[in-house]
Amino acid sequence: MVINVSEDGKTFTDHVYLKRLRLTSDVKAYGYDTGTSMATPAVTGEAAILAAAYPNEGADKLAARIIGSTKKMDTLVQYSLTGGIVNCKMAVHGDSSPVLNKVTVNGEELTVEGYFFGDHAGEVKTGGDSCAAQSWSDTSVTLKLPENITGGE
Repeated sequence: MVINVSEDGKTFTDHVYLKRLRLTSDVKAYGYDTGTSMATPAVTGEAAILAAAYPNEGADKLAARIIGSTKKMDTLVQYSLTGGIVNCKMAVHGDSSPVLNKVTVNGEELTVEGYFFGDHAGEVKTGGDSCAAQSWSDTSVTLKLPENITGGE
């Protein structure tokens, strides 16, 4: 199996060439199946490609790339965390949506930690009210809660 990843880690061959492949079993005949457990090989393959494309990133950020780059599908909402299927090309090119890992409230401030928030402050609303960004980075956003919102709500 050959998968080509460029030096910049952003370009890859989106097909795999197998010269010879033989699957046999005396226990059970090979067959096709569906379901979430059948997604495991696809996600594992994407994780391997991302590890090659982003060798200096930890497993948590690679997982966030996978989660944040899925192609949403209404028919999968009830079956998976992301409500979608993996999109390796999007993940390799860095086109991931924000992924939230942790939310904490401390008095009048709300801090969201995760990945892919961007380096420039965006707009955040809660309950229809805008929240002023106290700080903003690609991995953490701290907001001042509107007066009508308190911690725990």
